[in-house]
Amino acid sequence: MDSEITFSVTDHDQVKVVKLSGNISNVSKTDVEVMITELTQKNNVILDMKKVNVITSGGIAALINISSEARKRKKRVLITGLRDHFKRMIEVMGLIQYVIIVESIEDGVSMLQK
Repeated sequence: MDSEITFSVTDHDQVKVVKLSGNISNVSKTDVEVMITELTQKNNVILDMKKVNVITSGGIAALINISSEARKRKKRVLITGLRDHFKRMIEVMGLIQYVIIVESIEDGVSMLQK
């Protein structure tokens, strides 16, 4: 089965920027987890989610897990481009303290370089 998510990875001032496109669901969450976990072995990561159309509860759980695991390795996963209804969903679920949401890639890079 084809993944519901596509991604591209670029370097932006020593931070890996992952541009996601599609859906983060129970079908695609493992692909996202594996890829981001691999990147956070050595790098901080910014997830650009402007082109993510759907995030299921399983997808949100994957994002929380990715962020928590990265913190254990002294790395950070920041999220930008998150649509307002996804932000509200994370807030309603009481999970906002587990993710770092920034306004832009540049804001994220600046935060990580401090």
